[in-house]
Amino acid sequence: MSISTVLIDIVHGELLVALFGMKSFVHALVLAPGAGTYYVEKVTQFMKKFKSLGFAVKDGKLDATEQIREYLSGRRRKFDIDIQLLWGTDFQKKVWHETMKIPYGQTISYKMLAKRIVSPKAARAVGAALAANPIPIIIPCHRVIGKAGNLVGFGGGIKLKEKLLSIEGTLLI
Repeated sequence: MSISTVLIDIVHGELLVALFGMKSFVHALVLAPGAGTYYVEKVTQFMKKFKSLGFAVKDGKLDATEQIREYLSGRRRKFDIDIQLLWGTDFQKKVWHETMKIPYGQTISYKMLAKRIVSPKAARAVGAALAANPIPIIIPCHRVIGKAGNLVGFGGGIKLKEKLLSIEGTLLI
């Protein structure tokens, strides 16, 4: 398995994006703020946790790494990647697919997302499913916020969630 790593400067920090796999099939995407030991530990933990997940990238389309680079620079609003989730429970996949429908620059609460998947009392379960999101940014879990409009829960940390929303022009009060 090859590792494609890209270092992208966003706002006032760095974001490392690691794609695991080959050109036409990616096993995982890891986001890590900064560099060094923390990054290596995060990648190692992620790969131990998610050994058999993945998504397919259709031949002839722009490389997933390049699409992420364009997104982070504000030049891409939608990804042109065919996703085939190979890991996750049916509930998690339902949450992830619904999360992909949240438009660029908009946010919804965990409770609203739970209602959209016809499980109105499952806001915490939705949060747990998003915590297991194998491809953040592409499945935009950063667009899901607390019911009071506050930033809560994100694998890359709240500062990174705030930066991603900032890239999309989302203003939070």
